[in-house]
Amino acid sequence: MENLTHAEQMVLLVVPKCVAFCSTFGSLMIISQIVRNRPNRTQMQQQIVLGLSIVDVCVSVTWLFNNFFQPEWSPLYYPLGNQASCSTQGFFVQFMIAGVLYNATLSLYYLAVIKFNYSERKLKKWKRRVHIIPLSFGLATAVTGLALKLYNPANWDCYIAPPPPEPTCTYYDICDRGQHAHIYQWAFFFGPLWAAIVVVVISMGMVIACVEGQERKMASWTKRAQQGRNQGKKRNEKLRCLYTQSLLYVGAFLATFTFPTVARITQLATQESPSWLIVLAGCTVPVAGLFNSLAYFVPRYRKEKAQTGKPGWAVAWSIVMRAFGCCACQCALLSRADRDDGSAGGSHGRLATSMTRFSVKMQNDMDDIVDSLDTVDMDSENVAPYASSGDKVQPGIGTKES
Repeated sequence: MENLTHAEQMVLLVVPKCVAFCSTFGSLMIISQIVRNRPNRTQMQQQIVLGLSIVDVCVSVTWLFNNFFQPEWSPLYYPLGNQASCSTQGFFVQFMIAGVLYNATLSLYYLAVIKFNYSERKLKKWKRRVHIIPLSFGLATAVTGLALKLYNPANWDCYIAPPPPEPTCTYYDICDRGQHAHIYQWAFFFGPLWAAIVVVVISMGMVIACVEGQERKMASWTKRAQQGRNQGKKRNEKLRCLYTQSLLYVGAFLATFTFPTVARITQLATQESPSWLIVLAGCTVPVAGLFNSLAYFVPRYRKEKAQTGKPGWAVAWSIVMRAFGCCACQCALLSRADRDDGSAGGSHGRLATSMTRFSVKMQNDMDDIVDSLDTVDMDSENVAPYASSGDKVQPGIGTKES
């Protein structure tokens, strides 16, 4: 870190904050969209994305205010914190491993639904476990890092790291911190991270092979199957959208952790990472929430633009307002209605309050209807036309060419 140039230090000072702000905003949009929508709250996929987004918000906020967590002996520019604040950031950065495990869980969900034709009923017994495992591991390792005094300034943030060299560690009396830091880095984060990457790559490879194989079979069917294919076209499009969204989440996951992982491996092998790699890692690691929000809203953006024919900026603004802005507007309306009810009194005040609450309820119901159009009915029969079934033809689809 001491070898970073002034330009590289300024990049690490500015760019991660901009990225973290966008990630925080995008994750809050996802949280608002899921929490406010009844159909979304009941879907396992949405619940997994909700947990992932909550973890992203917690970590992105610490990177947004990175300088306030850095102690005065940090090599970064303008450190404004102390050892306690550094340990706090280290706790949340380590807790990010819960988001990594959520990503692996999400890929397994797509594998179960698209390839093995699992319904929501079959997956219902796993709804608690998909949260317990990531959150328990994230909290346990983060608390252990606090107990063992593992958190120190580490390149672009505070994380599990050895203490600074002499005479700094003696001057600040921190030489006992970060013992065996590299072992704990790989045991607590990078080992599980690479295990999750393997799970994600294998799962999505199986999904891609399944989808491509089934689409080749569907293309070989005769014209007599055209009517059956048209009946299942809408369902096929929904699952194709689900498949595309799964690829977007995987791409976001791999793009986020590629440079940080390479930087840590280089640091472990040579005791020092190149400055350019440190800058790239520091700028990309806060981007998870931004990429996840794009993966979540891009399919909705494309669908709404195709249906309405509106300009792209108008569709994007509409999505932002529905997912995030309207929530604040509705809270303001309800607050104003409550004040009117208390100040005006009588039938006029009660009527204004009732009308305001009715309009808010109608807006919520409309949001539910719009979002339900994007929800795949996992409980219907033959909902996964991409499920592997050999040469067996799905009912209502048609027959294969002999």
